[in-house]
Amino acid sequence: AFTPGKTEQLRQEQTARVVEDKQLEASIGHDGCWVSHPYFIGPALSAFQRENQTDVMLEEFDKYPDLLPRSDGDKTMAGLRKNIRVGIAYMQGWNQDIGCVAWDNLMEDLATLEISRAQTWQWLHHRIRLASGEQVTPGLVERIFEEELARINAEIRQNRKTAPGHELNAVLVEFSIAAEDAQRIFLKETFDEFLSTSSVPL
Repeated sequence: AFTPGKTEQLRQEQTARVVEDKQLEASIGHDGCWVSHPYFIGPALSAFQRENQTDVMLEEFDKYPDLLPRSDGDKTMAGLRKNIRVGIAYMQGWNQDIGCVAWDNLMEDLATLEISRAQTWQWLHHRIRLASGEQVTPGLVERIFEEELARINAEIRQNRKTAPGHELNAVLVEFSIAAEDAQRIFLKETFDEFLSTSSVPL
């Protein structure tokens, strides 16, 4: 779910991946698709050359696939950092009444936050060990929140060099509050089924 990158090279790479993805969808019978940003509408449409594919029966696909496959990927520090970084970024938008947040060249929505907090909560409450050997504990999660907030703040200062001081400070405060909110949610002892319908103060 891309948002257009800041450089021409990055946009070309993103467009190529979108086209590849949509060509795959069209090849297995899809009649349309969605995109995360209007910029990618044209490239996405290029994959769909027929009005419809109602004749495609998809008989080669299992009618009842295993919907709960076992994850066999590594649990990494990079993954934990990404979850926490997304949590901070999305909560900053959520607190400003924004439901979809463009972040790190991707479009993040409430589902992304739910996945990030659920995975982090599961790793934390099962005290799993990352591929690097570190055990996921409340202390580790708190440390990563602190480090990722510092990194975000540095990026904000770099990207807003010409912004008036009061505007820069206001944004930094917003992200500080967002980090506090996200950390509280990620570290909750009990897991709220859905953040948007829970009684958790945001």
